[in-house]
Amino acid sequence: MEGSLRVSALAEYKSKRYSKGNLLRKLYNREVFGQFIHGVSIHHEPTKQLFSKVPNHLIFGLCDTIPDAGKHILIGVTRCGQILLTYSFRVYSSFFSSSSVYSYTLHFWLFRPGQLSDMIGEVQLFDGAQVEEMLTIGIAQWPHDNTRVLVFGSYQESNSVHDLRSDVEFKSSTYITLTTLPSLQGCDKCKPVASTFSEEEMMADGDVSVGPTCFNHGLTIHTYFSAPHFYTFDPETCLASDGRIVFNTGSFLHVLSMRVENGLETSTHDSSTAFENRLTFSFLRRHKYSIFMSDNWDCNMIQLLIKKLRRGLHTDKSQLNVYLQYALERHLLRRSDMKCKFSTDKGLSCGQLAVTLLDANNPKRKFFTLYNHKVKRTYSSSNKKDKFDFVKLLEDDEGKPSAIPTSVPSRKKEENVKKRTKVVSLFLSGLGKGAFSRRKSNRRTTRHNHPSNEAELTGEMIMENKTGLGHQPVSGCTVVLDRRFADHDSSSQIEDAHCTLPISAHGSRRMTMISDHVNSLPSPLVLVRQNSLDAEQLAFKAATAICKMEGCKFWFYSDYRNEIVKVCQATGEVFALLFIRLNVDYFPITSKRNKADLHNFYETSCLYIWNPTDGIVYLQGYSDLEIAPTANDRPWRPARKNASVLKKTLNLLPAHAPRLFIHDIKTGTLSPPADRILDRDNLIGFRLHPRSVILKDGLTRK
Repeated sequence: MEGSLRVSALAEYKSKRYSKGNLLRKLYNREVFGQFIHGVSIHHEPTKQLFSKVPNHLIFGLCDTIPDAGKHILIGVTRCGQILLTYSFRVYSSFFSSSSVYSYTLHFWLFRPGQLSDMIGEVQLFDGAQVEEMLTIGIAQWPHDNTRVLVFGSYQESNSVHDLRSDVEFKSSTYITLTTLPSLQGCDKCKPVASTFSEEEMMADGDVSVGPTCFNHGLTIHTYFSAPHFYTFDPETCLASDGRIVFNTGSFLHVLSMRVENGLETSTHDSSTAFENRLTFSFLRRHKYSIFMSDNWDCNMIQLLIKKLRRGLHTDKSQLNVYLQYALERHLLRRSDMKCKFSTDKGLSCGQLAVTLLDANNPKRKFFTLYNHKVKRTYSSSNKKDKFDFVKLLEDDEGKPSAIPTSVPSRKKEENVKKRTKVVSLFLSGLGKGAFSRRKSNRRTTRHNHPSNEAELTGEMIMENKTGLGHQPVSGCTVVLDRRFADHDSSSQIEDAHCTLPISAHGSRRMTMISDHVNSLPSPLVLVRQNSLDAEQLAFKAATAICKMEGCKFWFYSDYRNEIVKVCQATGEVFALLFIRLNVDYFPITSKRNKADLHNFYETSCLYIWNPTDGIVYLQGYSDLEIAPTANDRPWRPARKNASVLKKTLNLLPAHAPRLFIHDIKTGTLSPPADRILDRDNLIGFRLHPRSVILKDGLTRK
C-alpha cells in the first residue's frame, strides 16, 4: 500500500512538473541545457514545447479563416506559421480505362489572425502521373529548410497479403511533388519573370503548375514510384537530411536532390563538415553480428601481438583486449588451409597459418612446428613437463573439411567454441613461456591485480583496426544520374532506364530537360540529381563477402530484403539492413564439387552504410548463417522487424525531426474530418466548427 502511494505521488509530481513549469525557468533551461524541461529525455514531447497547450483565443474557426472552406481540405501550416496549406482534388473520367482519374492541387494562403486569408499561390500535384485512386496526402518540411515543402501521396493495393509468392503482386504507389514556397515580401527576381508574361497570357493560362515567379519561389519537380506493399514512404526517415529525399523501392535505394545552378542558389551541403559514420565493434558484437575485415587484418593483429608478447609479457585470453581476442578466434577459423610462420629473425608473413612457437630467449629452441596440418613437434628438454596437446586440438578444430556453421547444431557449436578458447589459451601460454620464467613473483602478483593494463592496443594496432576491421568498402553498386532542366530546349532521355525515376519540372513555364551534348548551357537551370543503389548487385557482393569470411563456397542467392534503418542528418549517409537467402557449401573453397546442393539454403543479414556522395557502400557486420526453413507459409519479411530493433538501440546525436502533417485515407474514402488541428510549434490552431454552436435544445456548445 505504501509503495503504491509513493508511485502515485511521484507520477503526480512529474505531471505537475511538466504542466506547471515556470516560464522563466523553462527559458533558462532552454538556454543552458537545450530543452525546456531539464533532466528529461530530449525525445520526451514536453521538453520541446514552451507551453503545454494552445490557448483557446488562438484557435480560429476554419470558415472565418479560408474563403469557401468547403472546397478545401486544410492539412497544416508551414514552419514559419505564416502560410496555410490546403489541397483540393477533382475526379475525371479516363479516356484509356473505365476507372476515374484524380487531379490534386496544393494551395498556399497568407494567414492573418482574425481575418480571411488570401491565396498567394497554387501548384498542380503529381504532374505526369495517372492517379486512379484516392490518395493519403502528406505534407512535410526538412528539419532546417524553410523554403521548400514536400507533398507526397500514397496508395496501397492491399492491407493484407497471405502469400507473396502468388501470381498477383500487391504494390504500393507513391507520388511526390517538391515545390518552393511563394514569396511573402516581394521578390526582385520574380518581377523580371512576370514582365515576360502578357496580361492575356496570365488570364488565359489555366495551368496552375506555372506562374510568373523565379526559381526561388516557383520551382516544382514531380516523380513517382511503385514498390512492394510493405515498403512505405516514411517521412521521418526519408527526409532526415536537408535537401535529400531517400526512399526504398525494394530493388533500389534512391536519393533525390534538387538545386539551381548558375546564379540563384547553391547546394545546402558543405562537404568540409562531413565526417565518417561507422558502427562500433561493441555495437556489432552486442547485437551478435560478426565484423567484416580485410584479408590480412587478423594475421596482422596477431603479428603485432606476438611482437608485444616477446618483450616478456605473459598473459591469457581473459586479459587480452577484445580486438585481440577476436583476431585470434577469427585467425584460427578463417585460415585453416594456410600457414603463417612466426619468427623473430625475419618479417612475419600472412601467406601461411600454422605456427612455429619459439622460446623468446633462445630462437633456436622450438616448442613445436606445424605446417599444413602435418606436425613436427620439437620440445626443449627443460620444458618437457610443459608439453600440451596443442596440435591435436588445432587439428580437431580446423583440419576437418566439413566445418559446421556456428549456428547448427547448437551442441557442436558449443564444442567448437570451447575448443577455440582452449587453443587460444595454450597458444598464448606457449608464446610467453620463455619470458615468464624471468618474471619475479611480485611482478606476477601485480599483473594479476591489474589485468586490464597488460595487453592494451599499441599505436600500430589502433591503426590496423581503423583500416582493416569493419567498414569494408564495396564499389560498383551505385549510379548517379544528373538531369538539367531549362525553360526551353529539346528534350532528351536518360538511357539507363532500368533504375531511372520519371521526373518532370516546372518553373515559370513547363521545363524540358537539357541534352548532355549542348555546348552552352542557359542560366539559370535546375539540376535534379538521382543517386541509386542497386540492392540486387549489393546482395550478390555481400553474400560473396560473407562466404569468404566464413570459409564456405557461395553458389547463388534466391531472395533478399532491404530496409532503411537510419539516415544521417549531417552527411546524408544511409544505414540499412540487408537480409539474404543464399545457397552455400560448408566445404573448403578448394572443394571439387561443381554443382550446388539445392538443399543447402541459409539465411543471413548484413549491416551496411551507403554514402550517396562518393557512391561507395561500406559493409559493417553480418549475422550467423542460419538454416532456411523448408516450408514457409507466411511472407518473408525479416528485415523490417530487425531494422525496427536496431533503430531503437542506435545511439545518434539528437536531431530535429521533419515537420509533418498527414491526411490519412482508408479503403478509398475520405476519413472523418478532425474537429481541430493544433500547431504547438507556432501556438495556433484551427477548429472545424465556429466557437459557439447552437444545439437543437437551444443550448450553446463551446
